[in-house]
Amino acid sequence: MGTDRVQAYLRGWELYYGAMESKDQPSAAVNPYSVSWAAGYWRKSDEFNFKASGEPKSPKTLQYQEDWLKVIEARIGQRDLRALEKKHVKGWKQELQKQGHPAKTAAIMKVLRMFYNFCIGEGWYKQVNPASKIKIHVPKKSGYVPWTWPRVKEFYKAACDAGRPNLGLAVAMIYDSGQNPVDVLRTERDRSRDNQVVALYHSDVPIYRSGRLDLSRSKTAVGADIPLQAWVTRKIDKLPHDTATLIVSEETGKPYTLNNFRKWVRLICRRAGLPDELKAGNLRHEAGQEAEDGGASPEEIQGLLAHSEPGTQRFYVKRTRADEAQKARARTRRKRRTK
Repeated sequence: MGTDRVQAYLRGWELYYGAMESKDQPSAAVNPYSVSWAAGYWRKSDEFNFKASGEPKSPKTLQYQEDWLKVIEARIGQRDLRALEKKHVKGWKQELQKQGHPAKTAAIMKVLRMFYNFCIGEGWYKQVNPASKIKIHVPKKSGYVPWTWPRVKEFYKAACDAGRPNLGLAVAMIYDSGQNPVDVLRTERDRSRDNQVVALYHSDVPIYRSGRLDLSRSKTAVGADIPLQAWVTRKIDKLPHDTATLIVSEETGKPYTLNNFRKWVRLICRRAGLPDELKAGNLRHEAGQEAEDGGASPEEIQGLLAHSEPGTQRFYVKRTRADEAQKARARTRRKRRTK
């Protein structure tokens, strides 16, 4: 092999290795110590790709970091990372919040904080993390929205339109009986031949018979025999009798699981245009509130909700509790004025 060919061969390998090394380094066009320059190193670091435990981060987490890092680079990519101060970060935060993007603001601040933690660890930034302790105001939705009987009927209609009348009936049963969804969803028909001789408060599974719900709560083992209103019983009596469980999924023919039930309640509420704050768990709470509004005694509410201890029903009557608290405060103020 001639000398020229050997030199050409070596030159080819030199160019090849030079190209490979350039892939692992930030572009020469990127200014050293700029945010984009440091971001290139962070993307290849263990802090970006692995958890503190050493496990690799999920693709979803990596995509989350990458997406918001690109937003940060588009904003301050060419700036010297050492010149960024907390006042600059606060100004950007206020600008984003004025645009009405609290979730976007929180995501950007989180990734920016992670990025500067990496820069501090590498020794490129000598000050306190400029994105640390940045408070984001995220407006919260109103907490408690009560179910009402018109809303239950509206939900039932929307569930029927979605091909899930059993789901709508389950919501009506929970609201009407005041029992936990986990108990109502496993209710079975009464298949005894002699309905005059029955064992009340079944310990194994709730039983529906002749317009009443006979159960022993799975949580407290307290028994209850609860009458259901005529609208609910008419819907129950129209159900097919081919399954032992009263409420089954129209899709699988099996009882709803609690998680699946909650998921479908949210979906149907959105389709019906009902408030997002309505939850499956609030159905039982509203039963106690309605009973107290109607003049039921604490002992009667305890019997309806099948509580094991007196006084527990007070956690289910939030609106009246607030009224009582305000009245108590007024009494205290009057006493102080008389002294």
